[in-house]
Amino acid sequence: MAPLLCSPAAAEASGASGLKSAVKLVESALQSDSAYPLLVDQFAAYGPLPSCSGLQDRDYPADPYCAAAPAPGASMVCRRVPLPAELAEQVAHAQMQCRLGLFPEIGRAWLVVDSDLFVWRYETGDDLAYFDGLSEAILAVGLVQPRPGVFQRHIHSLLCLATCTEIVILGATMQGDELLLQPEPVFTLSADGVPATCVVGSALGRIFLGGRDGCLYEIVYSAGSSWFGSRCRKVNHSSSTLSYLLPAFLSLPFGKEDPIVQVVVDDDRKALYTRSERGTLQLFDLGVRGDQASRVISLPQHQLVQMASRVAPTTDIDNFRVLVHIQVIPPSESPQAHLVVITQTGVRLYLTTISHGVPEARPSTLALLHVRLPPGFTSHAPSQRVHGVRTAMCHRGTTVLVASHTEDKDVFWTLAADAYPFQQFFTETSTFGPVDAGVCCLASGGPQRAPRPQCIVSMPSGAVVLSDPPTVVTQHMDGPQKFVLLSRTSCCLYEKPRPVDMLRGFLQNRATPEEALRAFFALHGEVQASAICLILACNPLDAHLAKRATHALFRYGGEAKLVEHAPTHLASPPLWASTPLAGNQARPLNSFGSPLGAQSPVRPLGWRPTALSTPIVPQQSAAEVAFSGRHHGCYVYFSRLVRPLWTLNLVSPVKDCSLADMFASSIAGQDVENYLQPIVSFQRFLTTLVGLSSESSFADVAAISQSRLDPDGTLHLREQTPRKAQAEAASREWASLSQLLQLVTHTAELLGLWKVLCDHQFRAVSAAFPPDLRDQLRNATLRELVLADRQLPAGLAAALVQTYLEDNAAAEAVSNRLRTVCPSLYRIEDALFTRAHEKLLAARAERNHEERCKLLDEALTLCKQVIRDMLSELRASGDSRADGSSYEAMLGLALRSDDETFHASLYDWLCESGQSARLLDVRSPFLEAYLQRRCDAADLLWKYHERVGNYSAAARILAKLADRPGTDANLSKRLEYLARAIVCIKSTHFQVTNEGNFLYQLEEKLEVARLQAKVQDALRQRSDLPMAAELVARLDAELVDVTHLYGDYADPYDLAECKLAIVRSSGYDKPLLVESLWQSLLEREFLNNVRPDQMSQRLESLAQEYAQSEKFFPLAFLVKFLELRGSQHGFEPGWILEPLLGANVSISRLRDTYNDLYRGKDPAFTERSLHLLHAMARLIELFLNGCHSTDRRWLANRCINDIPGYLVDLQSMAARDNAVDSLISKFKEFQARLDRYVVA
Repeated sequence: MAPLLCSPAAAEASGASGLKSAVKLVESALQSDSAYPLLVDQFAAYGPLPSCSGLQDRDYPADPYCAAAPAPGASMVCRRVPLPAELAEQVAHAQMQCRLGLFPEIGRAWLVVDSDLFVWRYETGDDLAYFDGLSEAILAVGLVQPRPGVFQRHIHSLLCLATCTEIVILGATMQGDELLLQPEPVFTLSADGVPATCVVGSALGRIFLGGRDGCLYEIVYSAGSSWFGSRCRKVNHSSSTLSYLLPAFLSLPFGKEDPIVQVVVDDDRKALYTRSERGTLQLFDLGVRGDQASRVISLPQHQLVQMASRVAPTTDIDNFRVLVHIQVIPPSESPQAHLVVITQTGVRLYLTTISHGVPEARPSTLALLHVRLPPGFTSHAPSQRVHGVRTAMCHRGTTVLVASHTEDKDVFWTLAADAYPFQQFFTETSTFGPVDAGVCCLASGGPQRAPRPQCIVSMPSGAVVLSDPPTVVTQHMDGPQKFVLLSRTSCCLYEKPRPVDMLRGFLQNRATPEEALRAFFALHGEVQASAICLILACNPLDAHLAKRATHALFRYGGEAKLVEHAPTHLASPPLWASTPLAGNQARPLNSFGSPLGAQSPVRPLGWRPTALSTPIVPQQSAAEVAFSGRHHGCYVYFSRLVRPLWTLNLVSPVKDCSLADMFASSIAGQDVENYLQPIVSFQRFLTTLVGLSSESSFADVAAISQSRLDPDGTLHLREQTPRKAQAEAASREWASLSQLLQLVTHTAELLGLWKVLCDHQFRAVSAAFPPDLRDQLRNATLRELVLADRQLPAGLAAALVQTYLEDNAAAEAVSNRLRTVCPSLYRIEDALFTRAHEKLLAARAERNHEERCKLLDEALTLCKQVIRDMLSELRASGDSRADGSSYEAMLGLALRSDDETFHASLYDWLCESGQSARLLDVRSPFLEAYLQRRCDAADLLWKYHERVGNYSAAARILAKLADRPGTDANLSKRLEYLARAIVCIKSTHFQVTNEGNFLYQLEEKLEVARLQAKVQDALRQRSDLPMAAELVARLDAELVDVTHLYGDYADPYDLAECKLAIVRSSGYDKPLLVESLWQSLLEREFLNNVRPDQMSQRLESLAQEYAQSEKFFPLAFLVKFLELRGSQHGFEPGWILEPLLGANVSISRLRDTYNDLYRGKDPAFTERSLHLLHAMARLIELFLNGCHSTDRRWLANRCINDIPGYLVDLQSMAARDNAVDSLISKFKEFQARLDRYVVA
């Protein structure tokens, strides 16, 4: 599997056009699914044609699951249905002969016992019918399709019975699922002495018989008598053209008889082949129209054996001698190989009928193309070889052989290439198992359950043929291939498992080892295996199986990776094939034995897909993403779901109608439903997958971001790089899957819309299509419908609704259904417009005035809602674009209306959609009245007044908003309102007597509100108060005055700082009260801040707030209190100096305070006699070290005068210790430095 690369530039471009990018990848997947080699390509891989295969190990690989699970054949479903009991008794009493056969086209088996014919349903063994109107033994039986126009319509088929003397043709009808044989023959004619050995019909109703004399006969019949006077006659095609005029017995050939034992008709190429008992092959050309018959060539057995032995010289010639079966290869399987011949040893000989490379040429030869040997000729051949083949068949790439084994059992071989759909070589898996002995007839088990999507293949001559893709491409639609094996005792029904059936068996069996699933993904590749997994994961009927399939998809589906420096010379093989075509070494065909002529050696032979885009060529860059197999599998699976419709013309003109432009849907409604259901299931799965991918990607990114916080970056660098690359790759893969989800959703809605159109008479709806819509739809495919703009599908939905409205029918039901199946195509505004249209039509027909007005009002309301919904959508789409011009233009048009009620509705929508600020840009006479009416629009109203320059009105509205009690605004919002009101009132010219008083009131309110905020903050910090939260909420609900603030909050709950702020604000300057408040405040601070640095920071903060007002900052009291409390808590003397100086308290003022406190001999410092001296020493030291002061020289002189007194006190102390001596030394040092400073 070649990795799909995506450069960063390409990823960004895909984000801009996600739908188109997803479509390109889907088309790449479609083309890659069409890139399988045709049969002749695989033949040519072994050498010049004719070639041989089956001799190498790769032709029949060993167990692909490596013995990790039972062999693929072990999963084949077999059901044995015994013959009806009545027939078992008839077989036992047969006197002359007993013959059996199958009519797979009607699901019946037949049995001839002497002259009696029995027909029954082989799947159930019932519905037994019989015919006993003949007296001689029946030698040949055939069921043919009647020629059109000859019989009545109830004749479903013709049953041809041949005896030794006569040929009888019966009419067969089908009533439901029951077969009825007409009692009277429709034709009876003489055998002319030549018994028939086999009977076969063509698609055109011709009846051919193989004669025991080796001649090919035809029963020519018509509706009326010919000029010979007979409606039915027998013609010999192995003789000259006179056989049309002469009786059969006169045209018998001379020579030894070689009975024809098999006749097959190629209805597509209009050719017929016969096989004789001795192995002679004959080719007949039925003419271009299929109404002629002329023998082209006869190929004896010995010539065919010689051709095969030359191609496979190392193989025993006996393997080619006995021919047991011939079968037509339809053009859908191979345009060049036309016939396969199977020998008794299981060898397949592929022949062609053309002598040059034009597949549509008329048959002219029988040439050997390829010899395919059965299993047993390779090195790891099974112990049992194919031999004694009794019957065989080939169907859609699967060969089935039934060979003799023992008296009780036969061997049932299957050779299939399902596991290797894209291999260049002819690779098959072989399985075998026992079956009831005596199998005499083998057939495919009936028609397909669903139409197979075909690929368009262009031949070198320019001709176009349809080719069936491999089973792996169609297995989601086609059921397993069924094979019916009929013996004299039973009918065995076999179902050959598809790859998805193998995976289902593995997942349903809990004992399946993990190696089996891993081998399955290895065999098919991650991409193909993931696509197979999705078939089961999207199955809504088995949730358990879907869960296990999803688990396998995530476990084995691979991961996206970043590829560094990808090579720039990448080829472009199929991007999705599990096994890419090996190289470009396909060899040309030579002229020997090859009717195809030379082919180009540089590309796969014989095909070139059309109607699909070219594969995506990866962009090269330094870092590219190789998406996971799970990602590719999603695209491949979706491409297979839409393959049948992708390039199909969805409509066809109706010829038998009076309207020239009436269309019919090319797809029936039920078929659309069948296609739609798996797409909807995949949409659900993909929605979950994208959600999971998104979560995991963000988790990876978060983990990487967290790892970057690790300080040891070098240790985890190697781990971060791959994790970052993985997260980036996963992110890009998630983006690609999101684009696919968008495409899947859009496709599901389109098909849902198409299903609704089909359910409502597409022909009648098409008559309502506008001319431009008809032109767009005339040749539209699903691809074009997906890529078209919204106008096309929206026009289809509108036309459907319009047909209902024109017929005066209720359109609500169809409108609701459209909203359900395609909500993005038929949006809510479309549904509302439909309802409004209905009401307008009803109002036109209503005669009652009140009812008419009511209907008109309702229609008007709906129309307004439509406009609002359209604006919402345009706004949402505009958010993803840079300009959003469509939304702005639409809004501008809406605002031009002169309808006040519409303006009110539009303003309501702007407010509800979070665009209330846009109202301020509106210039409308209706806006102010609207804002005044809305009780919740006061915020907008003051902004409106401010915008238009009416500042006084804006300020008053702001003041009311601040004063309005309630929980609409908290305290901080009220502060903002007041501050804004002050700004507004100051912005206008006012007289002192009018606006001046109002400004004064606002400023007072703002000051009190700030105090209220301070109280609220203090209450929030009081964790010891159980009702603190309630108090905080009360303060948010309204503004309170100073009295209530102090008496109801600050004082009862001892908020000392708040009380101090309130006292200062009110100017109440009683010293004792102020000192008491400070003491209470500082006591609490000492409890909360036990460290000196914390207390210093808090003291500096308080000092900055109050130091400028001496009345409310009693410095002498504070110094004494703080020094005493600091001493008690172990703080150093003078610890308050730095915080106070930091709060701009002058050092001169501090010197006076400390000196007065020392000279006052306060008793509180009696036991701390040195404390204040230490503080003074620290103050003088701070001064000398550069503390700022405006009167430094005066302060220096004062200190010089103070120091002698300090020294005298220290020297006079009775108990001299080291502390005293240290202080004496410090003061003397300070004295000397101060003297030098003063002198200088």
